[in-house]
Amino acid sequence: MIERRILLFLNGLLFFIPLNIYVIGDWMGSGIQWALIRYQNSPWGHSFIPVTKDIGYILEGIISGKSAVSSVIWDLGIICLLVSFILLLIAQQLFSDRKIQSAGIIILTSGSLFLISDVIQYGPLFYGPSGFAIPVGLPLVFFTGILMYAQRYRKTVFSSLQYNEKQYNAKNDFKSLFYPIRRWIPDYSIMDIAALLIVTAVIFQIVFIVTISMHIDNLHYDTLLYYYYGDLALKGQMPYIDFPVEYPQLFFAPVAIALIPTLFSQKYWGFYTVFVSLMMLLNIGLLLMVYRTAQKMFNRERAFLCGLLYATAFSSAFFTFVTYDIYPAFLAFLSFSLFIFRKEIPAWIAATLGGLAKWFSFLLLPVYLINQVKNETDKKTILREILISSGIVLLVSIPFLLVNPDIFLRSYTFHVNRSPQPISMIFYLDTYCQYLFGMDVFSKISLLLLVIAELVLFLWYYRRGMKDNLTLLHVAFFSIFIFIIFNKVLSPQYLVWLTPFLAIILSNTIREIILFYIIQIVFFFEHPLLFKIVFFPNSTYSIFENGVISFPFVFFTVKFLILMIAFFVIANNLREMTSLNQFQK
Repeated sequence: MIERRILLFLNGLLFFIPLNIYVIGDWMGSGIQWALIRYQNSPWGHSFIPVTKDIGYILEGIISGKSAVSSVIWDLGIICLLVSFILLLIAQQLFSDRKIQSAGIIILTSGSLFLISDVIQYGPLFYGPSGFAIPVGLPLVFFTGILMYAQRYRKTVFSSLQYNEKQYNAKNDFKSLFYPIRRWIPDYSIMDIAALLIVTAVIFQIVFIVTISMHIDNLHYDTLLYYYYGDLALKGQMPYIDFPVEYPQLFFAPVAIALIPTLFSQKYWGFYTVFVSLMMLLNIGLLLMVYRTAQKMFNRERAFLCGLLYATAFSSAFFTFVTYDIYPAFLAFLSFSLFIFRKEIPAWIAATLGGLAKWFSFLLLPVYLINQVKNETDKKTILREILISSGIVLLVSIPFLLVNPDIFLRSYTFHVNRSPQPISMIFYLDTYCQYLFGMDVFSKISLLLLVIAELVLFLWYYRRGMKDNLTLLHVAFFSIFIFIIFNKVLSPQYLVWLTPFLAIILSNTIREIILFYIIQIVFFFEHPLLFKIVFFPNSTYSIFENGVISFPFVFFTVKFLILMIAFFVIANNLREMTSLNQFQK
């Protein structure tokens, strides 16, 4: 049976899970609704509205009609949630399964009342003249209620469906990524995944509230740019032909989906709501893959720890709201997960698609190639993978090259020829060179350094690296890490690319876990906390300003020092694994 404390925890967290994402009228405003409070964004500003204020609005006549009825029914649902929580506290003390079942019925009633409230306000399809709502949290409310209601009957179920973890052997198939979810509640993984999803939801809302409360300027800088490009496309201009875009071609895949609401109402907030919702779904997909990949490599306990690290990666969670980087990160890690589940061709395709969203994913392909050569994969299979990936790249590139090669190639040459940004390690090293020698060095050879470092990594992996999945994980991480370090831009959102790998790699010891969170803290300070102080697009800094050492220089010294510490810690782990394997041989 599920422990009563877990059920109490689930019930308590229902007060912290977003239950609704809603839009008022014709995009006059939008917001997120929790059980006891809601956040609302409108042309008149941002506000947090507790349920007590809504009650006051009803009593004063400010809210009337169906909105008042909907609000009252929502309040009844809150009362049911509170009653169920108190009943569970009593059941915890009396060890009463009957009271747990009663609490389950009350929670199901609460979920039904929330649902009725949405239907009254927005209509049977949650869409109408009043706007629309997406009841994102209600499935979890009903899930928790059903879980509690079934508690009395699950003793016999568990005895007939005993699950021996040692006997579990995942199918060598990527479908097993979601295999635990297809089993009923007795499967141990379903509770792990439910707990991780709840933690993710809590982290999302904490980061969201902190971000909004700080009133950060340029929070929508990137998404407004995405909307601008999409709007140009909707007006008949062809990207990469009529106007240049600094992102690869498949950048437009999530943008196209997010543009759907703008077909009915030309409002940025419609685009932004769908776009962020899509990024959040991709982030949840990444969480599931981290859990399942770690389970494949280690065991259930370690997989849960890795999933928990990823779910609590608050800096990466922040960038889910402001950039599209979670999308190529999803494709890259999807590719890696497919590969270790021996689905090589889909893995190559996913990495290729990821590279067409942001370049770094392409670096996984030589890693896969070396692994397959070391494992003596059939040459015809390797050739087929190379041809398929090359065909995809040509398919999405040749039309633009034929029509307007100058504008198309500008999307790529722009990054190669651009000056190093102050947030990059290349700029930081050039700052030293300017101070000592009066000249830039690293910006001129950054591409050469990148190529040399990647070739050294690939050569080491081919000659000395082991064939196992854990070594493959480390080499894949280093291939992306090197790309970031020697890039002329090291935007803080690039951490999103590394976090799925770091969540698994830095889960061995307490020190490594602390290092994982230190990295998150540093990047979260860079953006958003110290935005316009150390992180400011197109700004610059030097070692000394006004006769004293500059704060940005100190901050980036700390940032790059921590990244180098992480590099050497992970490299040392890889060296020890390789040495141990050679010793055993």
